[in-house]
Amino acid sequence: MCSSIVLDSGTVCCSASSTCGVANSWPAQYASKSALMMASREGHLEMVLLLLEFGADVNYTSAFGYNALNTALDRGRRDVAEVLIRAGAKR
Repeated sequence: MCSSIVLDSGTVCCSASSTCGVANSWPAQYASKSALMMASREGHLEMVLLLLEFGADVNYTSAFGYNALNTALDRGRRDVAEVLIRAGAKR
């Protein structure tokens, strides 16, 4: 069982260390992204810290070969990238 997060685009089931399950109309490109990757991509530093505290896998790699650090750097989220690196993220 998972916790549900309701977003504008659909409902996503997430846990700190797993990928997000897809429900409703959520776009397929997000199917293998973790909650940590999504928070990193959007620059939600407090959520990144919370997910790491609860055991999110900082080096999880999506089906497309990205991890949280890649997504943070791609979006210019330097503050998030620094936190991820301190937590052991590898590019």
